[in-house]
Amino acid sequence: METLEKIKKLTFASACKLRKLDAKKVVPDFAHLPEEDREGMQSHTMIVIMVAAANQIANDGKPWKADYSDSNWKYEARWYNKGGSSGFRYIGYGGWHSGSTVGSRLAFISYDCMRALCEQNKNYIKLWNKYSPVK
Repeated sequence: METLEKIKKLTFASACKLRKLDAKKVVPDFAHLPEEDREGMQSHTMIVIMVAAANQIANDGKPWKADYSDSNWKYEARWYNKGGSSGFRYIGYGGWHSGSTVGSRLAFISYDCMRALCEQNKNYIKLWNKYSPVK
């Protein structure tokens, strides 16, 4: 199966299998957090694992981590809600601001990898909506 097709069909279970993790044990219950925050934190854990697996698939099966000491491009997902002010957004003020708007655990090796997972993978989109619900 073509690389991008594998990423589009990636599930949390298949991401865990690729990364040699036990899907039933790797996500904490976050019992120490307020109940309304637990599902979001569990979803975030699953998202981080899926992003790492997608990057590994896109990197010919070798694990990949964003390295910010080099000048290679890194990609991050951004969602915009056309109907209102909610969604995943970033607004910078002036030229003095620098930094990353997304943690390196959610960086992608390529634009195509990011699009295949974040825009075309229904499993990932469902997780993202649990992690970052629009209210």
